[in-house]
Amino acid sequence: NLGWIPLRTALAHSVNIISAKLGFALGLPLIIDTARKLGIDSPLPEVPALSLGVAELTPVELLQIYATIANHGERDQLTVIRGITRDDGTGYARFVYHPNAVLPPAPCDLMTDLLTSVFTEGTAKIAYDMGFDLPAAGKTGTTSNHRDAWFAGFTPQLTTVVWVGMDEVLPENDPVAKKLKLTGAGSALPIWVKFMKTALVAYPPESFPISATLTDVAIDRYSGRPAKAGCPDGQILVEKSLSAASENEASCEIIWPSSPSETHADF
Repeated sequence: NLGWIPLRTALAHSVNIISAKLGFALGLPLIIDTARKLGIDSPLPEVPALSLGVAELTPVELLQIYATIANHGERDQLTVIRGITRDDGTGYARFVYHPNAVLPPAPCDLMTDLLTSVFTEGTAKIAYDMGFDLPAAGKTGTTSNHRDAWFAGFTPQLTTVVWVGMDEVLPENDPVAKKLKLTGAGSALPIWVKFMKTALVAYPPESFPISATLTDVAIDRYSGRPAKAGCPDGQILVEKSLSAASENEASCEIIWPSSPSETHADF
């Protein structure tokens, strides 16, 4: 049991109950509206499991989402052809699209900062063991039957999505279905790492820019509110926030579990 954990830890380690509770608190209509702005066209069922990934998306849609977040909320039109030239090298056609700001930069930059923890402490930490040591943000994804595995991630220069799976529906007792145990970290992430190491070889290492839209705030880990002065160091987390801390909201709650097993998880 991880006890009281911040959203950063929940995302890093795929503690999905936190996503479910957060989705319930925000409301499904808001989640669907945000998804549409990010570029999802596929059907999105208005059910509680939506925040856990019950909707079926294409890799291109997932790429559009993460590329928009990586680009501070500006959504560009994805294309496989940027231009066409004639035999003599002169230009025939050039396809240039202009990004549209579909979300404010602050929440996108906050999401990017949270997703970096997937690499530094979470389910993609093994990427460093594979030789990938560039600043990156991303998320693993695994379906409950282990038939599909995802990894979506980005650096300041490039966004890439990898899907590995069985697109053919097999009976549960099929020998192949029984052996198929795909995970985002074990199946999709290694492919992502191999591609990104090659694709970025010509680029110098680059850190994510420090967002001017975010503020560092000391948080009381037991309440999620700004920490009062004098709160014990072990109870304080320094997190990025969309706004400065308010003294009127400050707290320093004391948690007295009746037994070692009485712990909690919240967002």
